[in-house]
Amino acid sequence: MADTNAQVAQQIQLKHQFYVLTLCFTVLALAVETADFDGPLAANAIELVGWLCLLISGLVGLVRFELVPKLYQLFDAQILLKHDKSELQKANFLEDGEVFSVQDNKNVKISALVSKVEADLATANEAISERNNKITVRYLLHRWLFVAGVVALVVSRGYEPAASILEVLYASN
Repeated sequence: MADTNAQVAQQIQLKHQFYVLTLCFTVLALAVETADFDGPLAANAIELVGWLCLLISGLVGLVRFELVPKLYQLFDAQILLKHDKSELQKANFLEDGEVFSVQDNKNVKISALVSKVEADLATANEAISERNNKITVRYLLHRWLFVAGVVALVVSRGYEPAASILEVLYASN
């Protein structure tokens, strides 16, 4: 069976997230492997800042990946609770307002069950919102620390050549 557009989009997004996370650690490993600290102190310091940014970005990305499955579990629970609420509301119209509860071993008012499901749904919605906020913050940290790390590496590696070019340009004036 063919995937829906939403499923294709989700698969592409997941692949992109894995790619960026892998790229983060790959760039860090290459930077460490090819580092040369014989240059100016400022370039060396910027290089180390770049390493730190890439390391933190990668670790934050890993933590973010740990949070995502639980979010999907919460989405699933939310869907089930909405379904339960709908079924209870339908039963309330068809029945006399009470159903037999196997758990309690007695008749229970459907309105009480609807209220309980609504409370559970509110709790699930709150948990989804909280988890989604955590994931979003970690995504932004991961992305911008990665960008900062790459920029810091470019600046540190280009510091000495840029200074040499500027020196030659100003010396010729």
